[in-house]
Amino acid sequence: MMKVYIRKVQELDIERLSMKKKVSKRQLTYGLYITISFMILGVFLTKGNSIRNNAAGGQKEVSSIELTAKPVVKSEKKVTNIKESIGDLYIKINKSEKTLHEIQLKDNYMEKELEVSISNCEKSDFNLETIEKVSGKKTTSITTGGEDQVVRAYSVKKRKQNSGIILKFTFDCIYSQSVYEDEEAIYIDLRDPKEVYPHVIVVDAGHGGQDCGSYTEEHYVEEKDLNLAMVLSLKEKFDKDNIKVYYTRLEDQRVTLTQRVNLANELNADLFLSIHCNFCQESASPWGIEVLYNETQEGGALTSKEFSQICLDNMVEATGRQDRGLIEGNSIHIIRNSLVPVALIEAGFISNWEDLQYLRNEETQAVMVDGIYNGIKEALQKLDRREANSNTYELGK
Repeated sequence: MMKVYIRKVQELDIERLSMKKKVSKRQLTYGLYITISFMILGVFLTKGNSIRNNAAGGQKEVSSIELTAKPVVKSEKKVTNIKESIGDLYIKINKSEKTLHEIQLKDNYMEKELEVSISNCEKSDFNLETIEKVSGKKTTSITTGGEDQVVRAYSVKKRKQNSGIILKFTFDCIYSQSVYEDEEAIYIDLRDPKEVYPHVIVVDAGHGGQDCGSYTEEHYVEEKDLNLAMVLSLKEKFDKDNIKVYYTRLEDQRVTLTQRVNLANELNADLFLSIHCNFCQESASPWGIEVLYNETQEGGALTSKEFSQICLDNMVEATGRQDRGLIEGNSIHIIRNSLVPVALIEAGFISNWEDLQYLRNEETQAVMVDGIYNGIKEALQKLDRREANSNTYELGK
């Protein structure tokens, strides 16, 4: 069966070559041949340099980044509104000039870093040596140490394009940030994400970077790319919801197993979902969907096993693919070390021809993503119902 699978992969390449030969030779001029030749040469040279650079420099870890451009208050008359809107913990960047600015936040939450990009300004426009941290009624310099340090590190640099500066903060934990401004200062409001959003979940695209996961003959298809494609499609759906989703990666980059599970644990996420594809070395016959869970997790409003079963049921219902059941997954690092409900989806077998084509096709892949999305939504609804019943019971007592 494996030989048949490999032969079918090769047949795809033969079909593509056949289609290219159907192009009328009369439409291909001598100049076009030269252009194409130079384009191909350039691609190979670029790829070769990229491969050599990776080999020389090693794999660089890059964290997921979230860009936010939230409206700022731009009127001195609204200072009172800022005081009412801002929480108990915030950073205050005092101004030396009463000028309003365009401000953008870049949240590199995997590294607990925040970049505050301020346009049309100079360093002298701010009292950068007196940036303050306000916690409750206590105001201190961000350089002050102690257990409640909040800001672990701080730097400032000029923007490369246009005038302006970039302030970079490294925090003690992951915060949800909002920016406010008046003529006196810029305020960076810091809150626990679970205080801001009704739900917080973590979605993980398995593998990435030099870790390609499973792959077909000669790396014709690599698992990391299928995992990422499904996560990006899932993100388009969640971007329309009032659910805060943190992603371990949104591009082809390496993220360690510890970073993945730590993100879910530090956020105390409601759900932690990791998306993968399966592979069978011995045979091309196995196909279908299975989900791994933490068999030792008990208690809580929703267990890992319940969450995993909900995901499996919704995916099978949406796709009609074979239900291979739940698998005990505590041998897997991110499952064993997760403190929150976790499900690791094996969406199909790359080693099976039909599963591979289902996962690679945009239309059928979208159906798979629908099933994953529906599973997460159902799990959150069950979580809400149980928490509501628990609160009602507590009030009754």
